[in-house]
Amino acid sequence: MDDKKAKKEKKLEKKMARPVFFPIKFKFLATQLVVFTLSLVAFLAFTIDLILNDKTAYIYENSISHIESQSNFVEKFLSSELNSSLLLFSSLDLQSNINNTRDMLERFSTQNLNFMDITLYEMNKSKRLLEESFYFQNPKLQRRFKDSAKMSRKHRQIFMELHDLVKAGDDRIFKIVTEKETVPHLFVAMRNKRRDKVYVFRYLVENIAHDIFQSSSYTDFIVDYEGKVLIHSVPEEVNDDFYSIYRPIFSEIIEKKTRSGVQTISKPGLGDFLVSYKINNQFEVMIFSEISRDKAFEFTKLIIVKTVIFGLFVGVIIYIISLIFSQTITKPLDKLMKRTKKLSEGDFKSTVSIWSGDEIAKLANSFNFMTSKLDTILLEMKDKGRMESELQTAKIVQDSLFPDKESKTEEYEVYGHYESASECGGDWWGYKYSKGKLYLFVGDATGHGVPAALVTASVSSGCQTIVNYIDDHDEEYVPPNQILNYLNKVVNKTGGNSILMTFFVAVYDPSTRKLEYSNASHNFPLIYKYNDKKPTKKDVKALAKAQGRRLGDKTDTIYESETIDVGENDVLLLFSDGVIEAVNPEGEIWGERKFMKSFFSMAQKPPKKIVENILNDAYKYYEGVPPDDDVTLVAAKFN
Repeated sequence: MDDKKAKKEKKLEKKMARPVFFPIKFKFLATQLVVFTLSLVAFLAFTIDLILNDKTAYIYENSISHIESQSNFVEKFLSSELNSSLLLFSSLDLQSNINNTRDMLERFSTQNLNFMDITLYEMNKSKRLLEESFYFQNPKLQRRFKDSAKMSRKHRQIFMELHDLVKAGDDRIFKIVTEKETVPHLFVAMRNKRRDKVYVFRYLVENIAHDIFQSSSYTDFIVDYEGKVLIHSVPEEVNDDFYSIYRPIFSEIIEKKTRSGVQTISKPGLGDFLVSYKINNQFEVMIFSEISRDKAFEFTKLIIVKTVIFGLFVGVIIYIISLIFSQTITKPLDKLMKRTKKLSEGDFKSTVSIWSGDEIAKLANSFNFMTSKLDTILLEMKDKGRMESELQTAKIVQDSLFPDKESKTEEYEVYGHYESASECGGDWWGYKYSKGKLYLFVGDATGHGVPAALVTASVSSGCQTIVNYIDDHDEEYVPPNQILNYLNKVVNKTGGNSILMTFFVAVYDPSTRKLEYSNASHNFPLIYKYNDKKPTKKDVKALAKAQGRRLGDKTDTIYESETIDVGENDVLLLFSDGVIEAVNPEGEIWGERKFMKSFFSMAQKPPKKIVENILNDAYKYYEGVPPDDDVTLVAAKFN
C-alpha cells in the first residue's frame, strides 16, 4: 500500500510540474481579439458608407442653396437699380429747368451709393442724330475717376454703343459691361415717348462682388448669355484656360434652357469641381458658384480618419482591459496552486489573498478559513501589527507630499491647511511656481485610508512630473484642462474606477494678470474681487465654469478651461467639502452660507489670516465633534 501511495504521489507531482500548453488568459485574449476585429471592421464599413452618403447629399444641397442665395441677391440688386432708374427717368423727363434737374440728381446720388453718372442725348433735328446735351457725375465718385482719361474715353465709347442700340429702336436697354482695365458697370438706357431724348444711367456693380462673393469655400462669378464673364470673385482666374473649360458649359446650359442645376467638371492639375448655376432671364445673366470636390469632402475625410483612429484606440483599450481581466483569473489560480503545494509541505500558517470577487475568491476564502483555524490568534496579532505599521508609514509618506503651508513672493501669497479625518486621507493640495506662472492644485479622493492615499500620491506625483517637465524643457505652459486630461488617466489606472477624485487646477500668469482654470467636479472655488469698501457676499463669486467629470470616471473625458482677469489684491479660496459638511453635536452641518460669510468677513486680510479665521469659526460651530471627512483650505492672494 505504501509503495502504491508513493507512486501515486510521484505521478501527481509530475502532473503538477508539467507546463501549461495553452494558458486561459491567451484563450480569453484570442477570443476577444477575434470578436473585436470582426466588430470593428463591420462598424467602420457601415459608418464610412453612412458618412459618405450623408455628406454627398449635404454638399449637393448646400451648393444649390448657395447658388439660390447668390442669385436672389443679384436679382434684388439689379431690380433695385432698374426701378431706381425708371423712377428717376420719369422725374427727369418732366423737368425743363436744368437747375432743378441737377438738384434732383444730387439728392439721388446721396441716396444711391452705386450711382456713378448720367448722360442725356437729345435729337439734333437738322442732323437727325442724338447728341450729348447734358452730363452729371456723382460728386462722391469724381475724385476716384477724375484723372483716368483712358477710362473716361472707354466709358464714352460704351455710351455711344448704347446710344446706337437705342437709336435702332429699343426704348430701354439694361446691360452689365466689363472690359480690361475697367471695373464692372451697369448701364441703363431709356428713351422718352417723344423719342427725342435718351437718358443713359451708369452704376457701379463691383459692390456685388464685395457684398455676396465672401465665401471662403466657393468661387462665384456672373456671365452674360454670350458667355462673357461680367463679375468674378477672383478676377485673376479669368483667362484662356478658364474659357476653354467653361465655354462648352455655357453653351450647353443656354441650349438646354435649364434654369438651375449642379454639374461636375475637371480642371487639369486641380481635380474635380462641383459647379452650381442659376439663369436669370429678366437680366440675361447666369450666376455660377464652384467648389473643389476635395475641399468639399475635406471634412468628411477628416471624420473618416478620426473614426478609424477612434476605433483602433478603442481596440487597444479593450485589449489592455482584457489582458488585465485575464490576469484576475490566472493569478488567483496560480496563487492557489502555490498555496496547495506549501500546504502539502506542512505550512498551515500562510494564507492566499485573492480579491477577484468571483468563485475563485470564494474558494480562496474557504481555503484560508480552513488554514486559519490552526493559529487564529497569532495571525490576528501579526496582521494587526503589520497594518498599524503600514498605516503609519503611509501617513509619513503622504505628509511628505504636501508643500510648505505658506509661500510669499512679490507677485502672490499662498497659505494652505490640511487635516486628515483618519490615519491617511483622500485630500491633497499643492502649488508650484514655474517659468513665470503659479500652478495651484486641490483635490478630494473618494473615501479615506490607504487606497485614497495611494490615489492622492499618484496625483501629486503627476502634478510634480508635469511642472518638472516644464522646467526641464522648452514648454513654457501647460493649460489646466490638459493637466486634468493627464491626471484623469492617472487616477483611472490607480483607482481602477473604484476610487474617483474631484480636482481643480488653476494657473496664474502675473504678466497678463489672468487666471486660467479647469474643474473636475470639485467644489466651486471662490474668488473675492477687491475694492476699497467692506467686503460683502456680492464681492465673492464662484468659479462655476469649465466643469467636467471626476478624475478616473472615464478615460476619454475631455476637460475645458476658462480664463478670468485678476485684479490687485484679489483672493482665490480653494477648499474641500469636509469643512462645510462637518456637523455639531445636534447633527446640523456648518453649511455654505456660514462658510462664505466667514470668508468675505476676512477677505481683505492675508491668506493665513483668512484660512485661520474660517477654521476658528468652523470648529467653534462643531463644538468638539471631529469632522468625518478631510479638511482642506487654501487661500491665494494676487499682489
